[in-house]
Amino acid sequence: MSQRSRTKPRAASEGSAAQRGVDDTEAQFARWAMEVVRSLRAARSARSFSAALGFKSDVVSRWENGTRDVLAAEVLRAMSVDGHSPWERLRRFDALLADAASRHGGSEHERVACFLRGLCEHRSTAWLASALGLSGRSADRILSGEFNVRFSTLLWIVEVVSGRAVEFVIVLLGDQLSATLLEWTQQHRARVRLSTDRPLTEAVIALMSIDAWKGRRSEDCQWLAERLMVSTDDVRATLDDLVAAGLVERSGDRHGVATRRAVNLRIDRDVENTTRFWYREGARRLESEPAPRLGWLVFNTSQANCRRVYAVLRNAYREISEIARQECANERAMLLSLGLFSLDGALLDVVPGGE
Repeated sequence: MSQRSRTKPRAASEGSAAQRGVDDTEAQFARWAMEVVRSLRAARSARSFSAALGFKSDVVSRWENGTRDVLAAEVLRAMSVDGHSPWERLRRFDALLADAASRHGGSEHERVACFLRGLCEHRSTAWLASALGLSGRSADRILSGEFNVRFSTLLWIVEVVSGRAVEFVIVLLGDQLSATLLEWTQQHRARVRLSTDRPLTEAVIALMSIDAWKGRRSEDCQWLAERLMVSTDDVRATLDDLVAAGLVERSGDRHGVATRRAVNLRIDRDVENTTRFWYREGARRLESEPAPRLGWLVFNTSQANCRRVYAVLRNAYREISEIARQECANERAMLLSLGLFSLDGALLDVVPGGE
């Protein structure tokens, strides 16, 4: 039986609001785990990174597209590929816990369990099981090391026990955060700060996630205020702060939870729809006035020179992508497209194995 099926018994019914909250949180940290792998891989191909980790198949691609769960111990081992000591880095998160885990004589999986036991020292197993939506037996087996803990579960436990999942990821990765992960960590921090300054923050975001929000007929502040039984002024102030923090988007007099702007096209199921959307958007903007700055170059060339052109374009694409990964500001959105195809119908003999 797989770990996923063994670790997910639920106390709440499948359709309850509590259950949906648990599932949403679990899915969030599963996405974080996928991006952590992407950050560690950096510019390497998924296949070469898999080989560096000792796998014969392309396991890293399955981690990144969510078809296989990455275990906490596997993430720590992936850090070691570049010569980093995960436990030395985690000393900046909690020196006592990291030292105790690194001195543990067992496997890396057992060191992870040792770290979690220390983290949850002042929490009962029953409390942890309730917070994660697990059975008491499953929670006990996670802390005892009987289960090889998924990295997403590790992040989830760190968050529910300490509220420091973002700090945990930043300490673990240092300056290796991908653009998407950087955006998520910034949004998470903003949400935590607002939850302290504006007590209505979580309630407002939760209401914006239900189906009734889409069918509302009254003005947003009034609709929210009636359901939260607070003043419209309090709701309006909360919405203003959420918009300023980038967590909520305003369109006219309507509001909605902000959508993620960074898209990881390495996730297979996102590629087709995202690519179609942006090419349609590009075609729409070509008809606008003034037209965007786009360049087209059509030429006759040999297959050998075609390979040279493709290599030049791909190197430029990599450099621009690296600039984008280092970017923190969100003033502008840009579309970068690398495309090369033959007009005479023949297949291009270009550099194989491109990213």
